[in-house]
Amino acid sequence: SNNNNNSNNNNETVDVDAFLDLMNGPENVLQRAFDNRLVVPNWKSFCAEVVELMETVRKEVPSDSGRCADYIPELADVDPDLFGLVIVTVDGQILQLGEYDIPFSIQSCHKPLTYSFCAESLGVDYIHKFVGQEPSGVAFNAFTLNKEHKPHNPLINAGAIMVSALYHPELTLSKRFRRLTDSFQSLSGGERAGFSQSVYLSEKGCAHRNFALAHFMAAEGAFPESSNILEAVDFYFQACSCEVTTRFLASVAATYANNGRSPLSGKRCLSFQTVKNALQLMNSCGMYDYSGEWACTVGLPAKSGVGGSIFVVIPDVLGICVWSPPLDGQGNS
Repeated sequence: SNNNNNSNNNNETVDVDAFLDLMNGPENVLQRAFDNRLVVPNWKSFCAEVVELMETVRKEVPSDSGRCADYIPELADVDPDLFGLVIVTVDGQILQLGEYDIPFSIQSCHKPLTYSFCAESLGVDYIHKFVGQEPSGVAFNAFTLNKEHKPHNPLINAGAIMVSALYHPELTLSKRFRRLTDSFQSLSGGERAGFSQSVYLSEKGCAHRNFALAHFMAAEGAFPESSNILEAVDFYFQACSCEVTTRFLASVAATYANNGRSPLSGKRCLSFQTVKNALQLMNSCGMYDYSGEWACTVGLPAKSGVGGSIFVVIPDVLGICVWSPPLDGQGNS
C-alpha cells in the first residue's frame, strides 16, 4: 500500500496467474495481509492519524522557529517552508506526505550508513580500534578525543572522518564514491542518491575546522598507518554532499528496522550484528547534543543532519524520515 497525499492513488492490477504465483511462493506481504498479520494492521486509520499529526505540526510550529544551516553557505538558501514525511514499514507499506520527493543534502545522516558499510567489510572490532562507541558530551565538531586518543564515536565529525579514512582506502576517490552510492542504493531498496557539486564546493570552501580536526587526530596518532588524511576529508565531504529524498531515508530506516534486509527489494544489505551496532550508536549519539534527552523522551534510534532531515528506526516495525530545513540550537530539524 502506497499512500500519497499529493495526488490520487493509482490502482495497479495483476493478472490471475501472477496473483497465484505470488500466493504460492514464499510468504509475502499479500499472505500476511490476508491473514491480518501485517505489522500495522489498520493501515488506513494509522495513516489518518499521521496526516493529522503532520498538519498539527505544520500549523503550530512556524518555520521561523528555527533557521537553516548557515555555516555551509549553500544550505542557507534552502526554502524553510518545505516539509516532508515518509513512513516505510517492514512489510513494505509506504505513507508519503508533503514535499517527500524533493532532494536535499544528506549531511550527517550518511554517518551511520558509512559506518555500517565499513563494519561489513572490515568487521566491527577492527573499526573500533580507531573510533570509540560512546557519546562525546561535547559539540559534534569539537577538538576532543577519548582517553585512548580516538574519536568518541563514528557519528561526530572526527569519528566520521576516521571512518572515511577506513572506507576502502585502496580505491581511488572516484571508485570509493561510486561504491558508496551503490551501497546507498541497495539500502534504500533501489532509489539512487544524487550529488550536489555546489554543496560539495561550499563544504570545502569553509572546511578549515574539519581539516584541522583531521590534522589534530593525525598529530595524536589516531589514524591507521599510511592513511591519506586529505583524501579522507575529501571523501567525507563527498558523502555529506549526496542528495537524497525523504522517501530515500525512510526506506533506509526501514531496512535497519527489518534487521538489514530491504523491505522494498527483499535484498539483505547488512548483517544483524552490523545493524545492532549501528542502532546502538544512533540511540546514544545520533542527535548531536540532544542525544541524551532524545533517548529519555523518545527512546528510538535516530540520526539527524543539518540538511534538515531526521530518520528514525522502530525495530521490527518501520522506518520514518521527517525533513524540514530549519534547525534548532543543537542542529536538529
